[in-house]
Amino acid sequence: MPSRARLRKRLRSLAFVEGVNVVLLPAAVLTAVGSRGPLTTGVVAGAAAVSVALAAGSLFWFRRLRGRVSLRWCRVCEAGLAVAALLAAVATGLSALDLRTGALLVPIIGFGLALFAACEIVNYRFVQISAGGWLAWGGGRVRRPHLAIELRRARRKGSGGTGAAETG
Repeated sequence: MPSRARLRKRLRSLAFVEGVNVVLLPAAVLTAVGSRGPLTTGVVAGAAAVSVALAAGSLFWFRRLRGRVSLRWCRVCEAGLAVAALLAAVATGLSALDLRTGALLVPIIGFGLALFAACEIVNYRFVQISAGGWLAWGGGRVRRPHLAIELRRARRKGSGGTGAAETG
């Protein structure tokens, strides 16, 4: 079982990397696409979806570093993921409309960003939000994500607080 110091270091790393990617990934894509031609609303919506999904994950990790995560905070993270899902759906629709312009590269980038945002949402909400989530999947064990565990605990306690992170 990992030590508390190693878990905190891992959580700090996850929170920092996700926080940096909130700005860097969309900025890099928008700069690359913008340098080759006009930005479309599908690409911008896709970049926004990725950014919001990464921000929700980063917020969860930063709050987790401080210890207990309340039901309210979990709901904030869930709301961020819902907004990201809505933006991804909008990006998909707008990118489909962009296909009518005849250019293929920009709509494909819009679709790609929407797909990446969807993957991040699934990763945070259903798979990971746990430091060792992938290790559990790789070992053949299926484990509920931390966000789901903490929502259940907070509902049961009714106090809005949760205990220490489950690892395993």
